[in-house]
Amino acid sequence: MAARCDKQDLEKKEKTDKILEENKKKSLFSKLLKYNKPAILIASGLVASVVNGSLMPLTGVVLSELLTFMTAPFHMLALMAT
Repeated sequence: MAARCDKQDLEKKEKTDKILEENKKKSLFSKLLKYNKPAILIASGLVASVVNGSLMPLTGVVLSELLTFMTAPFHMLALMAT
């Protein structure tokens, strides 16, 4: 009985070692890439992340310009508009 269990354990260990060796050959990104079947989603995700990442800095620039005009004295507004 013990010999039979040892044989099964050895077979499972060999299977596991074989799978681990195959997985070592592949990178993590290539393992995940098979789940992204419509590849257009990758491109649209990149575009969306660029847009999302640029919105806050652009908002900061617009608000800083707005605050510059709001805090300036009235006689300086004509000079700042040019």
